[in-house]
Amino acid sequence: MPWLPDWFYEPLPYLCIGGGILALYALPGILAQLSGVILVLIGITILYLRWAHRSKNSKRHAAGRTHRQGSGTHAKLRRR
Repeated sequence: MPWLPDWFYEPLPYLCIGGGILALYALPGILAQLSGVILVLIGITILYLRWAHRSKNSKRHAAGRTHRQGSGTHAKLRRR
């Protein structure tokens, strides 16, 4: 995946939501309405995924771990 600068990466979900709302209200036609709904859903999904990932990482960091450190299925398979 290509790297995006922070000034573009961080507001991207808000741009999707804003563009979707703009398409819903400003553009006529069913295709524009469908595109608007899809853009809003994409923006909401991006926000949720970022929130989930960042909250999971902050909990790990608070526990003193930055990665899995030998837990889970892969570690159990390697021990056999």
